[in-house]
Amino acid sequence: MTVIFAILNDALAYLESVPDGSLGGIMAAQVVEHLSPPYLVRLLETAYLKLRPGAPLVVETINPACWLAFFSSYIRDFTHAQPLHPDTLQFLLQANGFGHVTLQYSQPVPEHMKMQPVDVAAFAASGDAQAGTRHNRQQHDELKQPAKRPQDQQGVRNRNGGALYL
Repeated sequence: MTVIFAILNDALAYLESVPDGSLGGIMAAQVVEHLSPPYLVRLLETAYLKLRPGAPLVVETINPACWLAFFSSYIRDFTHAQPLHPDTLQFLLQANGFGHVTLQYSQPVPEHMKMQPVDVAAFAASGDAQAGTRHNRQQHDELKQPAKRPQDQQGVRNRNGGALYL
């Protein structure tokens, strides 16, 4: 049987109160996008020190690189401090000692909702000045239908060789 303890406290204050290398894992779901950059950096630095080698750090957040997630979910919550691009979060983890970091997208945008490439040369060669406008209107009409779960969320990393899942 696995026992999981949950503590309600300021994250950094709690982490600073426990011995180095004493935690078997940390979970932060929908948290990091609410933190100021200096606090986030200090939190990641401290988390690295407090985790046992190989212990997981789970960081799950909305992926603002996904326009659907950003405009459907992220900007609706006025308590978000700043969006965290997946590359930025990956860099912050690596800069604070976390070894191998990989990304995983858990809620990808359905294919039919993705923006499609436009053959500009074909539009230009057609001589039809309105072709681009019709194409844009068609794409807009198809894309304005909301997805069930557009979050395209970010996620997890392990200390010393784990992963960050997006």
